[in-house]
Amino acid sequence: MKVYTNEPLVARKRKIGTVAGFVSLVMLFVAIFVSFRPNLIAYAYTLAITALLIGTVGTYHINRWVRPPVAETTLAAALKGLDRKHVLYNYYGPWPHLLLTPYGLVAIVVKRYEGRARCHDNRWQGAFSFWRLYSRGLTAERLGQPHEEAERARQAVQAWLRDRLPDHADRIPVEAVVVFLNPQKVDLEMEGCRDDIITFPKKLKTVLRKRLMPRMKRLPPETYRVLQEALEEAIPEEARGK
Repeated sequence: MKVYTNEPLVARKRKIGTVAGFVSLVMLFVAIFVSFRPNLIAYAYTLAITALLIGTVGTYHINRWVRPPVAETTLAAALKGLDRKHVLYNYYGPWPHLLLTPYGLVAIVVKRYEGRARCHDNRWQGAFSFWRLYSRGLTAERLGQPHEEAERARQAVQAWLRDRLPDHADRIPVEAVVVFLNPQKVDLEMEGCRDDIITFPKKLKTVLRKRLMPRMKRLPPETYRVLQEALEEAIPEEARGK
């Protein structure tokens, strides 16, 4: 399997998280020092609030781009072993994580949510966790509605196909799958829910082979070639040669 990851984007996001976290920490220490001067207390509050805002930005980026499991590396490891007709695009194309297969496209919705996740009749409900708040901060990813997110992902890819490849769009199957990146920290309960598109990294290949691909029709070689070329237009030439 081939993997293309937008490394400049990833590096930029990681740098934002690291720099913002460092700057907010320095500003907080300065605010504490200034607070001992009664005539500068207003400046201390301003610094503290600004530090909190910058720290929130840093925590958001660190949670999503630095702390493991990281989406692009986890997905690449989970899909390892697929043949070279399978291509994983991370942060290229119409969806952040998109898998090209001989049978069509699969949009991968990653969930970094940690905690109890209950699904009843395709409606999801998470649970508040002080530990998640403490370890991940206010920017910790919420559970949301994974089934709806998967459908939005599928529609986004279909819209891209209609725009970029109107002559082929109707013949290119599109599916979507939801992957909880950290199964050890998710307590998943499903009752009366569609479970064929909800999975964990270790079971992702099984879901693709046994659930999604049987619903898709193999692409003609010419359609596959045109689709691959369209997806790789935004990838720098040096990255394609890796």
